[in-house]
Amino acid sequence: MTGLRVWLTATAILTTIAGGAVRELTVDDTFQVPVRENKSLPLCRQSSDLWPGNINANIKQRLTWEPEHCELKAFGREATRKCLKTTKIVLFGDSLTESYAIHAAQGAGLVKHENERWEKTWNWNPTTESYKREGKFWKVSESEETARLSHFWAPGFSLPASRDLRKHPVAIREIREADVVVLSGAMWDMGRYYCGITTYLDSAIARINEVKLLLKPTARISIFGLHWLDINRMSSDKNNIAYLCNKKQKAEAFREALYLAAACTNVGVLNVKNITREALAAVDVPGDGIHFPASVNVLPFDVLLNSCCRSPRLLIPSPVSCDDRHHFIKKWASSPEVNMGCEPDRLGDSITRCPLSES
Repeated sequence: MTGLRVWLTATAILTTIAGGAVRELTVDDTFQVPVRENKSLPLCRQSSDLWPGNINANIKQRLTWEPEHCELKAFGREATRKCLKTTKIVLFGDSLTESYAIHAAQGAGLVKHENERWEKTWNWNPTTESYKREGKFWKVSESEETARLSHFWAPGFSLPASRDLRKHPVAIREIREADVVVLSGAMWDMGRYYCGITTYLDSAIARINEVKLLLKPTARISIFGLHWLDINRMSSDKNNIAYLCNKKQKAEAFREALYLAAACTNVGVLNVKNITREALAAVDVPGDGIHFPASVNVLPFDVLLNSCCRSPRLLIPSPVSCDDRHHFIKKWASSPEVNMGCEPDRLGDSITRCPLSES
């Protein structure tokens, strides 16, 4: 692509994820946000307009997604900071959304809100294992007293233990103060906390409706759709839990379940499957096929910020209708790849944590 380039000098923070742990590397770099030469293109009106498109993959530039027929705004450092000054965003999810939030905070130069503390232990095998993930909070500047971007570790919709997250006073306060609450979860539901595709759908709908009750009247909920999973990269290790649990057909079923849950609760969907797939095809990036580096994670967050902080906002309706529920269940309920567990001997007695009745 030829055209004008806006040059921004910044401290670029590169983050890689290995084994679920986030490792941060800080390097001084020059950051380019490309501007398309054809400025006559209108802003993309809704998420369906984003496809088809192309990745601007010049290695010296920040990756951007360029739809063929409209413009998707790329949020650089100052645009992100301006957005968060007026829009408080709270995310609930697993390591995928956690990495989105970390990379957005680092790229915008946000300040960690050290006065906030939140931590929860999730037991997947009470006799041998536990998993801790800390809540993360960021301010735009040191002088601010409240977080403008936060992420809570909530690894799935099906797991009953994760449902009590909203009983925590910090989580409840953040939801009540938020302008946008982003919910996500599929990876753990597909594997370690697998309880079936219909249980997952019902659990997602229940979670969305529960969070709705805490929102202020002007606030919105968005669902981060499951991004592209690079099955080929995962398959390099046939014994890898990620490869065993996240087959292509299973990922598609859980992705569709998220779309259906959003449609049945009338909330928006951030559909980033095609964008992340094309990004991985365009550039050689490190990763395990599930977690992406900062260069790719800026793209889903661009879609989120276009739906929050642009005028007019990018509309993000679900690509399916709630009337499709019967067809969805008929399509996936008999699929062996979707409805089989994921190595229960290795993952523990996950079935004992599946009932939806626990509040």
